[in-house]
Amino acid sequence: MAIRRSAAKRHGLPSVVQLRLAPTPALATAVQVCNQAATYISHLAWQQRVFPILDLHRLAYHQARAHFGGLAAQAAVRAIARVAGAYANRRATKKRAHIFRPHGAIPYNARLMSWNRDARIVSLWTPTGRVDPAYTSQACPECGWTSRANRPARGHFACTRCGLAGHADHIAARNIAQRGVAGWAAVNQPHATGLPSARRDRESKPPASVGDS
Repeated sequence: MAIRRSAAKRHGLPSVVQLRLAPTPALATAVQVCNQAATYISHLAWQQRVFPILDLHRLAYHQARAHFGGLAAQAAVRAIARVAGAYANRRATKKRAHIFRPHGAIPYNARLMSWNRDARIVSLWTPTGRVDPAYTSQACPECGWTSRANRPARGHFACTRCGLAGHADHIAARNIAQRGVAGWAAVNQPHATGLPSARRDRESKPPASVGDS
């Protein structure tokens, strides 16, 4: 999956950074939790007939964060905005609660995702904590040896200890996936119970997203 976002101005000119992320259990959890939170907030909005974003924020923000223990403040804010937008864009009368697909795309903004262009490092929020790929292109996924010498050339990885070799991006993806699996094992995935099972409506596509395309 890929993300495009505006980065900080570089040499006085704005730039766009394109990132390609390897799916991990931690990121999959983030997608599911955010969509569960959006459905939960949608259910509250529909029950209370509260749809404007500011009023919905007052109603649902603290309830959603209390219900989903791993939900970050900014993730809750984005979920509320998605719900308000979904109801604002509906043509028909609001006769049922809007349901968000469990693996639907979710928006990541600068508070949920940070990018260090010079260090080629991206940090992403997940319910298990930040996914930080620091040194993933220098670490060997087989023996664990981390060294700058493992990168003899741009785009190439060769472990100086065990001899494992491959494309640097592929090695980094393996390391990120391993970190995600380690975080997944320590998490009880939140589950939104008691929500309606009406048909799933189409969701509007956010400008920057993580999840299924």
